[in-house]
Amino acid sequence: MEPLVEGTLGRWFTAPFKDRGGSVVESVRAMIRSTNPAGYIGCCQAISGLNLTDRIGAIKVPTLIIVGEDDQGTPVAASKVMNEQIKGSQLVVLKSAAHLSKHGAARGLYPGPHRLLEQGRVSPRSRFRKFQHRTWRVPTHLEGAPVVDK
Repeated sequence: MEPLVEGTLGRWFTAPFKDRGGSVVESVRAMIRSTNPAGYIGCCQAISGLNLTDRIGAIKVPTLIIVGEDDQGTPVAASKVMNEQIKGSQLVVLKSAAHLSKHGAARGLYPGPHRLLEQGRVSPRSRFRKFQHRTWRVPTHLEGAPVVDK
């Protein structure tokens, strides 16, 4: 797995976040190194053939799609397709964030769904509010602002 570590980190985190290192990057680095190669290969094979675009329109619950603008694994274009297919969904594109946007966004740049609601950046529909406190947990140091709207 060692040859895959740095490339994977480069896809999952922005370069500045990765270069700063820290416990999150080191934890993910260790996780990749300890991954069973057979399991990794199986996962890659499963993901490579996965396309649920024709089924996502069946989602009928409030859906907030959050993607990092530098996400190579699930690019903004794919998130826009999801947003178009899921009726009433909302899309937020985070600046300075990659695939692991919750951890990889620059300090203070991950707004968290509840902050987006409070700041009026997404619809304050009661259906979103119903879910916000039960299911969304964001580390305090990752709450903040700059986002790119759809």
